[in-house]
Amino acid sequence: RAKRGTMTTKTKVPGAANSKPIEVLMSGKPLSAANRKAVREFGESQIDQFMVAVGFKDPAGMTDNNGWRRLRLESAEGIAGIVENSDELYLHVEATVMPLPSDRDLIQALMREALELNCTLPGAGSLGIRGTQLVASATENLRTLHSPRAYGTLIHSVMAVANAFDDGLKEKYGGTTKTR
Repeated sequence: RAKRGTMTTKTKVPGAANSKPIEVLMSGKPLSAANRKAVREFGESQIDQFMVAVGFKDPAGMTDNNGWRRLRLESAEGIAGIVENSDELYLHVEATVMPLPSDRDLIQALMREALELNCTLPGAGSLGIRGTQLVASATENLRTLHSPRAYGTLIHSVMAVANAFDDGLKEKYGGTTKTR
C-alpha cells in the first residue's frame, strides 16, 4: 500500500459507469451543458481515484470550494482540477517549485535555468512563472486523456518535476534578503 506523498498506482480501467463521458469526449462533438457537467464530474472523479490510489484517504477533504484538489509529493505541494476555456474542459495541474527571488540578477538566472530545464523535461509538464512563484504545470484537453491512467500520469509528472527541482533551486536562488 502506498503511503501518503508517494505517487505510484495501478489505475482501474474504465467500466460501464465511466463509458458515457469517454464516448462524449471521443466523439469530437461540441459539449452540451449537460455533457459538460457529466464530463467535468468524470474528470474530477479521475483525479479523486488517483488521489485514493496514491494514499490520500479523503480527496473531498483535500478539495477547496472551487474544486481544486490539493496534492503533496514529498516536498512539493500542488493542485489539480478541471478548468473550462472556450467550451472545452481541461485538466490543469500545478505545483509550486519556489517563490521568485527578489534580486533581479537571481530572477534572470533562475528564469534562464528554468527555460533550459524545459528543453529536457519529459512529458507535458513544464516550468513557468505564476505571480511570484516558479511552478511546474501542465494543462491537457480532456479529449486527449483517453484513459483514467492518463489523468494520473499527468498529475504525477507535474508533481514529480516540482519535487525533483524544488530543493536544489531554492538552495541556489532562494538566498535573498530583499522582500518582494
